[in-house]
Amino acid sequence: MRTCVLFICFFLVSSEANKSRISAPSLVTAIAKESVTIHCQYDPRYRDYEKYWCKGAIHNFCRAVVKTTGFSTSNRTAMSDDKYDGVLTVTVHDLQLEDSGKYWCAISKPLRNIFAGVFLQVLKADRPTRATTVSTTASGPAGGSRALKLKLRFQETWAVLRWILFGALLGCVVIVHVRKTRIHRSH
Repeated sequence: MRTCVLFICFFLVSSEANKSRISAPSLVTAIAKESVTIHCQYDPRYRDYEKYWCKGAIHNFCRAVVKTTGFSTSNRTAMSDDKYDGVLTVTVHDLQLEDSGKYWCAISKPLRNIFAGVFLQVLKADRPTRATTVSTTASGPAGGSRALKLKLRFQETWAVLRWILFGALLGCVVIVHVRKTRIHRSH
């Protein structure tokens, strides 16, 4: 139990540490068939590290879309790295509704990558809405609907919580197996 508490505390502290090294808008809304550009600011001491843009609910399991090394799984996504100012710029052209989802601006670093999450919401082209970017401030996301913010917060929380629950369940299975083995050996 003590190990689980320490793991959770380490996870929360390391997540907070990541926020100070790279920042990105928490929510970006754009229109299908158009383009969107997202800027991620990072600490210049990481200028020579590889950067990447990936998609997935959890960073550790996201699928790389494009990297600064030239790797790309999409001919609609481009990335540039302004190493002088510490700005990673990702542009997605010809947006599709299925492009909506959680993305990550990330820096490949030995032992622990540095990352910041961005939720991209692509709306139908017939909606009279302009592309917007919602930045994260000290008090949390600005603008946007409260319901969408709650939904995003729930998705982020659930993405972490389900892995914690999975680990706890796996731990219970191991404990039951060990106890059953001990009981069997004692008879």
